Amino acid sequence: MVESRISVQLEILQRGLGELKIAYSAEQFVLFRKYLEHLFFRRGRLNLISRNDYQHIAARHFLESLLALPYLPRQRFEACDVGSGAGFPGIPLRIARPEMALTLVESKQKKADFLRTVVSDLGLANVKVLAVRAETMRGRSFDVILSRAAGSIRDLLVITAPLMKADGLMVFYKGHKGQGEIAQARSLFGKYNLKSVRIERPRSPVESRPVSLVLLSR
Repeated sequence: MVESRISVQLEILQRGLGELKIAYSAEQFVLFRKYLEHLFFRRGRLNLISRNDYQHIAARHFLESLLALPYLPRQRFEACDVGSGAGFPGIPLRIARPEMALTLVESKQKKADFLRTVVSDLGLANVKVLAVRAETMRGRSFDVILSRAAGSIRDLLVITAPLMKADGLMVFYKGHKGQGEIAQARSLFGKYNLKSVRIERPRSPVESRPVSLVLLSR
């Protein structure tokens, strides 16, 4: 039963990668499969994603995570996924961009342990997992800050702006509240020297769901 569900998700993933025109190797597709297996086989033992989302992992987690690809630096870069949870968006992006270095920040120890297991089993080089709160990370800086469903933009800025390099980029995945959250956070833009703020509104492949990506840079 689990194998058949994983096969369905892989078919959806393959279709979505085609719609997004994302080139991938057989090895990368195997990594996505292994990631799916970890998510399915830990179901019920660890609250990684909502119960109903298991039929939407490929469409709403893998593929929606990959919507940020066109906005990431072309050259090698170092990213930090804040509040990573089950590994979204960081791990799908790392599979798609093997040259990127990635730090997954997840304060809940059990979820951090899950992420370490996935990173080890998939053999993802240059990927670290930190079981800490992002606001305690001092002396670290990243080219790209990623966050998906981990709080309001205002709260995220307070936590993550000190971690962003002078020429860095923040990518926050948001729903329909993106514009309102930007307005609430605008008073902090000067404090953190944010010069460029924009919203990209791609539609997700396969399901064609509206997704808002809030991009902030200095």
